Amino acid sequence: EIISPINDEGASGNVVSIVGTVLDPEFASFSLSWEEGVKGEENWTPIIENQTYQVNADTLTVWDISDLEEGEYTLRLVINKTDGSTLEDRNRFVVDRSSPELKISVSSNAWDNEENKVFIDFRSNDRALHTLHFKKVGESEEKSLKFDQFTRMGHFLLGQESLSPGAYEMRVSATNRAGITGESTPFNISFQPASLPDHGFDSLTYGLPNGR
Repeated sequence: EIISPINDEGASGNVVSIVGTVLDPEFASFSLSWEEGVKGEENWTPIIENQTYQVNADTLTVWDISDLEEGEYTLRLVINKTDGSTLEDRNRFVVDRSSPELKISVSSNAWDNEENKVFIDFRSNDRALHTLHFKKVGESEEKSLKFDQFTRMGHFLLGQESLSPGAYEMRVSATNRAGITGESTPFNISFQPASLPDHGFDSLTYGLPNGR
């Protein structure tokens, strides 16, 4: 089992410690290898081969990734057994040495059902965890709201539960799988709570013909 790096983890440095467990009653040897991409093309490059010692949740090797370009890779651990069979574990791995580049495509007030809210739409060139940082203009206390999944695009929608009336300075940060953070250009937006009236509308009835 590959314990670290975990699936979809990233790195920005030149070396990665591969931690795992290699235990089996019929153990003969183990090998580690990698291939570019995640499509399973079976074009493996060895890291270490035919190691004859067993390991329990410890470092298997230190992998030199200084020559790897940015992108996705597949890491493979193979255990060879004395009966000729094999056991295998694979993890996706990302090499990423640059910070995400962020663009705010929309920042405006918008109606969410009957309530006025602030709508922030973001785009990034990298899959990342995004956080909206906001504070009132002229104040020092900053609050934040996290977008809880790795993505390249998404939006925040804030209303009275997060904002009080006034002008705000906002920015969005993005931290990629290698732990590198980038930020958008700060922007300002005003919020004023408002609700659409729930009276003064006529309720109309309608019917649809039976389907054929």
